Amino acid sequence: MRDYRVWLAIGGLLLAGRLMYPVLAGDPSYKVREEDHQNFVFVCKDSGEAFIMRAKKEQETNPRTGQPTLMPGLYCPQCKKWKASPPLSILQQNPSASICPTHKLPMTTEGPLPTPSS
Repeated sequence: MRDYRVWLAIGGLLLAGRLMYPVLAGDPSYKVREEDHQNFVFVCKDSGEAFIMRAKKEQETNPRTGQPTLMPGLYCPQCKKWKASPPLSILQQNPSASICPTHKLPMTTEGPLPTPSS
């Protein structure tokens, strides 16, 4: 093969593939910055106190007690109260897990934000 255009095209494809691989496959060394985490309402499953925190994992540590008792919150519009939700795996398997135990109405992730207490 004396046609240099074929080899140039193959080289160009290899170079493009090498440059595009980290973009398409994702960089495993990429760390999510603290300010890139979304704010969520977390509710202490022991005290029922609601907190607004940046979500890093499914169960967070309560800043007051230091115990991992904070779960993502669901809001009941009838109770007008944030309640601790079960883990995500249970919510995905059992749709009735997001039902308010008191009023038997579906709870939502949207509601008035809790006021920070000192």
